[in-house]
Amino acid sequence: MPKAFLTDNPLVYFKGNCTFEEIDRLCDILAPYDSIIAFGGGQLIDTVKVVSDKLNIFLINIQTLPSNCAALTSKSIIYASSTHEKVANKREQKPVDMVLI
Repeated sequence: MPKAFLTDNPLVYFKGNCTFEEIDRLCDILAPYDSIIAFGGGQLIDTVKVVSDKLNIFLINIQTLPSNCAALTSKSIIYASSTHEKVANKREQKPVDMVLI
């Protein structure tokens, strides 16, 4: 890894739930960048798919739970809160650019 990688590219922590608030928060932080490398499971992956679609930036998913299809599909489930009440199914226009396993 280049010495300045983490200074030039922020490490952003996911707050744990795929909600509209978390999508907006990440969009605000990641708007200046041209790509996302996402490392995590289902809700994180669903969140970054929406963020990548909204910002039209490159997305690389590194799925930590390869037992589901979240990393590959262009569908995200969005929840109302941490209580896991589903409020929306979102189909992204932009496909995932790359998945590393």
